[in-house]
Amino acid sequence: MSNVSPGDIKLEGKPYSEIAGERLRAAGLMLIKEWKERGAISLPVFETELSYFSRNAFPDEIWLFASDHPETASEKIRQSDTITLAVAIKRLIIEKYGLGEMRVKIIGHDSCPESYDEMLDFFDRFFRKMKGAEDYADSLYFVSMTTGSVAANLGMIISAASYFGNNCEAIYLSGGAPRRTEMVGKLMDKRYFQVAQTLLLHYDYSGLHDLVKDWNAAAGHILLIISACQKLYDFNFGQAAETLDEVIEKKSVNASSNLVLRQLAAEIKKLEAAQKAMIRHQSLPSADKKAPLADDDKKELFESYRILMSLWYHKIRISWCKENYFEFYNLLFGLVENMSKFVIMQFIGIPVLKAYFTDVKHALRSFEGFGEYAEAKGVNFNYEVNNLMFDMFLKYLLEKGYLKERGRVISGFLNPVSELKTHRNQAVHVFGGASEDLLENEKLSKKFGGKSVVEAAAQALELLEISTSDVTIFEELNCQITGELEKSLR
Repeated sequence: MSNVSPGDIKLEGKPYSEIAGERLRAAGLMLIKEWKERGAISLPVFETELSYFSRNAFPDEIWLFASDHPETASEKIRQSDTITLAVAIKRLIIEKYGLGEMRVKIIGHDSCPESYDEMLDFFDRFFRKMKGAEDYADSLYFVSMTTGSVAANLGMIISAASYFGNNCEAIYLSGGAPRRTEMVGKLMDKRYFQVAQTLLLHYDYSGLHDLVKDWNAAAGHILLIISACQKLYDFNFGQAAETLDEVIEKKSVNASSNLVLRQLAAEIKKLEAAQKAMIRHQSLPSADKKAPLADDDKKELFESYRILMSLWYHKIRISWCKENYFEFYNLLFGLVENMSKFVIMQFIGIPVLKAYFTDVKHALRSFEGFGEYAEAKGVNFNYEVNNLMFDMFLKYLLEKGYLKERGRVISGFLNPVSELKTHRNQAVHVFGGASEDLLENEKLSKKFGGKSVVEAAAQALELLEISTSDVTIFEELNCQITGELEKSLR
C-alpha cells in the first residue's frame, strides 16, 4: 500500500514534480497520452521498496492511494490531484513486473494529502470496510512510509495498525535500502498491554485470555497462567494447580518467577484439599460419620472453612468492584450461610453439613436451654434442621452472651444482611434484578456504621480470625501475568 506523490516519478533522471509544477492532474494526463514518447521514466522509491520482497513472495496486489477531487472543487485543488500520476505509475508497474491489470489497484479519495485529520478519517473509513472484506480475511499488509506525504502516510499506518494489527508492517528506505520497522508491532504491543492491564484490574480472565490469544507477540505460557486464574476464580482448584504445574515443568518463566508460581501452586493445592474435605464430610455415608468430630477432623474442617471463606470473600470484593451485583448477591449469601455454620460448629462440635443434620438437630436441641427457648417460639424439632433453626440458635447465643466480642459478627453483619434475602430470592426465583440502588434503599451503610457491605464483611471475618488481606493469590498471579506481558513488548 502506497500513497502517490509527484516526487515518486523520475523522467530522464529528474523528479517529475519539477517538470509538472503545480498542474499535476494535467501533467499526469499528458504523460499517459504521450506514453510511447515519454523518455526514460523510473520509480526509484517503488522499485527499491518492492525489492524487499523476494520473487516468490511478491505482493498479490499493490494499492495506490491518490487524491481525486470532484469537479465541484476549485480548479487549483483539482490540478494538485495525484490521480493521473497514479494511473501512470500503475501502467509502469504492470509493464516492469509483468502483473495483471487487476493486481494493481488505484484508490482515489477527495481528502487533502497534507491534512492529518482528513487523511486519518479517510483511511479509517477505508480500512474499516476492508477489515470485513471476505477476500482479504487473512491478508498481510505492507505500508510504504517513504512515498506520499507525511500526513497521508501517518494516517495510513495508524489506521492500518488499528484494523489489521500484527498482520500489518511498515516498509521504509534507509540509506537507499528497504527496511521494515517495528513501529506497528510496538504500537500494537502498547495497545494490547494497556487493554490487558484494564482487564487484569477487573479480574476479567476470560476477556484477557481472548486478548492475549489475539496478541501474536505474547508467549503461549501466559495463556496457561491466565487460564489457571480463571479456574481458580471458578473454584476449580485441581485444574488450576495442574495448569500452573505445566508452566512450572516447562520452565517457561525465569527462576524467580518459577519459585513464585511454585508457592502459588502449593497454596491452590491447599485450597483443593480444603474443598475435598468439605465435600467429603458433606457426602459422608451414615456408617462412616462420627459426631462429635475427633479433634484432628475438627481442626481440619475449621481450617478448611477459614481458607475457603477467605477466598470467597475476595470474590465478593471483586464482584462488588466490578459492579456485578447479581453475582455479588449470590456470593454474599453464600458467605452468610457458611459463616453461620462456622460459628454454630464452634459451639456444638459437629459440622453443619447435610450428612450430619440429624446429629446437628439433637445437638442444638440439647444445647444449654436452647431446646425450650426454640420450642417456645414455635420451632418443631420433628422436622429436619433448617435455616430458621440456625438463625434462632445464633440469636440465642447472642442474647445469652456466649459470643462475647464475636457477637458483633451476628448483630453487625449477619442480621443486617439477612434483610436482603427478599431481593436475593427475587433475583434467583422470579428473575428479579440486582443493583447498588437496592442496597442503598435498605440503608445498609447506616446499619454498618458508615461502612460498605464489603467492609462490614471483612470486619466480621476478622472477628472470626479469617484473613481478608488485600494481597491475595489473585493479586500475586496478576503480578506474574503483568511481568510476563511486559517481556512480550517489542
